[in-house]
Amino acid sequence: MLESPSPAHAVHALDLMPVARPFLVLITSEYEPQLYDYIGGTVRGMGGISLELNGMEDHVHLLVKLRPERALSDVLRELKANATGWMHDVFPSLKGFS
Repeated sequence: MLESPSPAHAVHALDLMPVARPFLVLITSEYEPQLYDYIGGTVRGMGGISLELNGMEDHVHLLVKLRPERALSDVLRELKANATGWMHDVFPSLKGFS
């Protein structure tokens, strides 16, 4: 009997950027397209598929398919760290972004 490949897990994740900060850098229309492109590329780099990516000024919504061997907590931690570092590199004036 042939085994089918492990199915990917579809995940809807919210609130990658918690609001409880004394000064919050918001995701504006100036940064949003580039940030979403970067996050989508990071998901692809982890072997996932970004199905939908949008959000509000203070958080991001993701609908992604992830490989079953990737822990959701690890994926979200890596996405947040990489996106934050990228924003600081590309937009140096946004040091408050996290």
